[in-house]
Amino acid sequence: NYGHPTLSADGSILFFSANHPEGWGGYDIYYSERIPDGWSDPNLLGRSINTEGDEKFPFLDKDTLYFSSDHHIGMGGLDIFKTYRVDENNWSPIQNLKPPLNSGADDFAYIVDYRKELDGDIIQQGYFSSSRNKGKGNDDIYRYERRIPPPPPPVDTTKEPEPIVYKMILDGYVLE
Repeated sequence: NYGHPTLSADGSILFFSANHPEGWGGYDIYYSERIPDGWSDPNLLGRSINTEGDEKFPFLDKDTLYFSSDHHIGMGGLDIFKTYRVDENNWSPIQNLKPPLNSGADDFAYIVDYRKELDGDIIQQGYFSSSRNKGKGNDDIYRYERRIPPPPPPVDTTKEPEPIVYKMILDGYVLE
C-alpha cells in the first residue's frame, strides 16, 4: 500500500503515495521529514492535492511537486499536475500540465532529468509514462523537451490591413 517514493534534492523530505485508512480516499500523497534519529511520522498533504480518488507518483523538483491524479479535472485517466509550496502547510492551486504531456490515457511518473546537458534552445527535459494507444506496449516511457519558443514572424507594415467584417447569423426554432 506504499509506493512511488521521491526525495527532495537535499534528502531532507521524502514524499510517497499510500492507500491508507487515514487518507482522503484511494491513494494519497504523504511526506516525512528527516529528523536526527530517523524520519518523522508521515504527514498527509492537504485537500488541495489529495482527493477521494488516487494521487500517485509524486516527484519533487526544487520547490515544485509533480504528481498524477485520476480525480482532479483532467483529460481522462491519470493526468499529471504540479503545485508548489506557498508556506509551511499550504500549497498553490494545482495546475494540469495539459497536452502534449497529458492525454485521454493514463499519464504519470513525470520527472525532470538534470543529468543530460541542455542543448541549444532546450530549457528542460525529462520523462513520463503513459498508456496511450499509439505506444509500443501497455505503459510506455516518453521523453519530453521544453524549448524556448521561436520568435514570431515579422509583420509586414507596408501593407494596409484588411478590414474586419462581422456577420451574425441567428437561426432558431421557438416551440412556445
